[in-house]
Amino acid sequence: MESAPEREEAHKQAHKLVEEIQSIYISLENTKSLIDREALEVQIGTWLWEEQKEARIMRCKGSFYALNDAEEPYEYVLQGVEHIFELRAMEEVSDEFQEEDILHKFLFVGKGLDSQLLHQKLTQTLVHNRHHRAKKPKQKKEKKPKGPKFDSQIDVNLWMWYFEQCDPKKCSGINLKRQGLLRTLSVTQKFNGIVLTPSATKIISPADADIMKDLGVCVIDCSW
Repeated sequence: MESAPEREEAHKQAHKLVEEIQSIYISLENTKSLIDREALEVQIGTWLWEEQKEARIMRCKGSFYALNDAEEPYEYVLQGVEHIFELRAMEEVSDEFQEEDILHKFLFVGKGLDSQLLHQKLTQTLVHNRHHRAKKPKQKKEKKPKGPKFDSQIDVNLWMWYFEQCDPKKCSGINLKRQGLLRTLSVTQKFNGIVLTPSATKIISPADADIMKDLGVCVIDCSW
């Protein structure tokens, strides 16, 4: 058992750690500019791996507006834990969307963070005047067959533990399921294949090929 002094010291260390954690909220409004997704991805990668020094980003999240690959304005979300992050398209903006509606919001949680540096780097990702481009006419999308069968061109079976913590209309995992490219597991079901998770301690290698081929790959869909 821990002695009273040891418990007190552990409590002091935990309290000190909590005090060191910062939450920095950054809002870019009245810019009338969209964000360059590629530039944002590079900047975040730079913060996480190259320029942090004594600083540490533990979590980042945000919502912003940018052009998708078809040059159409979309609302995107940023989600990141430690060194893993993603930029995900949520929905296309409506025809009534105005320049005054553009608002980019970001939240960074960590230690030793420089709010001015973060604001400066986010500002550098703004792309002036790109949102003035006319929208391309939408092309009718071909309906894809739905069903539980996997595409014959996919060699690895995909699975997902689904915690039902997001909007199923916007969930990329549920989208894959509708197209028959992925199956879902209940939280209590076991899986013996390869599991992809931000908290993983091992990296996938060619040595895992047989396991992936025989048992498949599973992801975790929840609010990290």
